[in-house]
Amino acid sequence: MLLPSELLTLSIDWNTLVCYAGLAFAGTAAGAVFAHDRNECQPDSSGQKQRIAELEKLPRRTLEQNEELADLYADSASCGCGDDEDCLNVLGLYDKAEAVLKEALAQGDDSELRRKLGNVYLNRAVILNDFDKLGEAEKFYLLAVEMLSPLDATGDGEATYDLAGIKLNLGTLYRERSELDKARTLLDESFLLYRKIEKIGLFDTRSYMAKTSVQQGGVLFEMHEPLDKITDAYNRAMRLLVEVIEDGEQIELERDLANTLLDRCTAVYHDVLEKEFDSETERNDNIGGVLIDVGRGIDILEKQFNAGNTEARADLFNALVMQASILTNLEKYAEGRKILDRAVTEFADYAAVENPMLANEYAGAYESRAECALNAGDNTAAIADFSEAIRIREELVKGDCGLDPEDIELFVPQLAASLTARASVQGVAGDKETARKELQRAADLLNSLKRSEENGELLDELQTQLQEILDGLK
Repeated sequence: MLLPSELLTLSIDWNTLVCYAGLAFAGTAAGAVFAHDRNECQPDSSGQKQRIAELEKLPRRTLEQNEELADLYADSASCGCGDDEDCLNVLGLYDKAEAVLKEALAQGDDSELRRKLGNVYLNRAVILNDFDKLGEAEKFYLLAVEMLSPLDATGDGEATYDLAGIKLNLGTLYRERSELDKARTLLDESFLLYRKIEKIGLFDTRSYMAKTSVQQGGVLFEMHEPLDKITDAYNRAMRLLVEVIEDGEQIELERDLANTLLDRCTAVYHDVLEKEFDSETERNDNIGGVLIDVGRGIDILEKQFNAGNTEARADLFNALVMQASILTNLEKYAEGRKILDRAVTEFADYAAVENPMLANEYAGAYESRAECALNAGDNTAAIADFSEAIRIREELVKGDCGLDPEDIELFVPQLAASLTARASVQGVAGDKETARKELQRAADLLNSLKRSEENGELLDELQTQLQEILDGLK
């Protein structure tokens, strides 16, 4: 039996909740896109350490000795870091390299020293970026821009290459912080710099131009720009990736190609849902075109995963959930359910809270499968799936899975939505008392959230909808 309209699970505005899903990912930095090429990491650094100690003991160092010491500090830091303690040591080495290079520049200013100092700022920023210290990363990216821009203006191709990467990372960082105008400007500048390098034949920058184009497409989508501008950026990225792959280089870029195709599908699908069509057939034909491209993306990701690219696995899971969601929109519930059966079975390890973002997405797969069950009249299966989504999300919001409190709060609206969905089904089944308790708990969760200018309107809307459902149970 289908839910009556006043208690329909989807009377909660799930499109609104998608905003929270987006915010959850925005809350954790994706890491730097571009990293300056570092020297080969040397496991045996005893001689290096000894030479550093000798140079540090000198009461006064020549320009050449300062440059050598700075290089040694940078080489020692080139292995990167695996945890907070390692990173403190690495950042300390870059601090020392910065101080010594500034001393060397005071002894004799030249472009090589400035390039090295710019690289120190860049490498430091990348580490801070990767560890989600975006404010500090921004500071050092900007210092690197200040140091390398004059060298780019003189035709220094290596400085131009690094500057293009810095602006790509900065643009990505601003996108994560929803500073979209800044992001757009920097990404445009980055693309032009990469193209400049490509034209003079210094480096093959096609893969980086593709990465920049993907970020541009994402920013344009978030700025609600016309679809043709968004798809132009994604199409350009795919053309560049195909060129590199067909040249026999970086086959692992097929994963990037698949994800770019799926990003474009997201933009087109969103546009289709917003449009008014002359007929349902025309609308469904447009959605069907998106579905075909999603299938192509899934095929590429499966190929990559089967070839040993483990990073493609999470992408494959998300693509399957996307495919099922589109099928559900087309009212092909049995097909959607079949895909979601695969998702929850093959990716059961994603329920572990060690990876909170994946666990949150995995809970969403159960919610989607519950929707399919509802449309098949199987309320028992729907309640079971909503219950599993609730269990996973309750673990996430306990606060012991390594997230900052503000990040954890981003999961709370989705937990409230899961509770509301289950309560709606319980109400239809006649257990109105349990449904009321569930809905009140959902309302309490939303009331517990810290209100801000960004989420206030969304919370008001969700709470209004919850109250309407509560009133319908009286």
